[in-house]
Amino acid sequence: MIVIYTADGARGTTKDQLQAGAIRLQVDTAFLSDLSGDEIYHRLSLKLQQGQPLDDTDCMQFMIAPLTYRTKEAKQEAVRRAYELSNLVTDEETLDFILPGIIVFCEKIIDEQTYIKMRERIRMTRMGREFEAEKRAAVEKAMMDGEAKGETNGTVKAVRALMASMKVSAKEAMD
Repeated sequence: MIVIYTADGARGTTKDQLQAGAIRLQVDTAFLSDLSGDEIYHRLSLKLQQGQPLDDTDCMQFMIAPLTYRTKEAKQEAVRRAYELSNLVTDEETLDFILPGIIVFCEKIIDEQTYIKMRERIRMTRMGREFEAEKRAAVEKAMMDGEAKGETNGTVKAVRALMASMKVSAKEAMD
C-alpha cells in the first residue's frame, strides 16, 4: 500500500508501519512536499507550448501539483493555474483524464468558481464529441437510406438529413 501525503505532511512526522497485535501493516510513503509545484507547472507549460504530448507521469503530476503547496490559498491558486494550463492541452482524451483528476484530488480545496469552470469544460468536451458522433451517424444513415432506395445521389440526401438534425435551413447553411 502506498500513502501519499500532501505538502501538509512532512517526513519524520508520520509512521510507515502500524503494529496491531499479530498484524503488522507496512506502507510506502510519498511526500508531495518533496516536489516543487512551480517546477512541475513550468515543465508542463514548456512541454505543452512546444506541442509535445503529456505522458502518464505528466498527467499525474498535473493533477497533484496543487497539493504540493502548503497553504490553502496557495493550493487554490495552483488549482486555478492548473485549469488555465489545461487550456494548452489539445488531446481531449488527456483533458478528459486531467480535469476530473484535479477535481478528485483537490476536492477539499477547490473554490466554487474554478470547480464550475472545470465541470463546464468537461461537459463541453464530451458534448462536442457526442454532437460529432450524432452528425456522423445521421450522414451514414442518410447515405445508407439513399443507397437502399437506389438513389445515386446519397450525398445530397445525407447533407439534407444532417442539416435537418442540426435544425439548419439551406439559407443558414449558405451564410
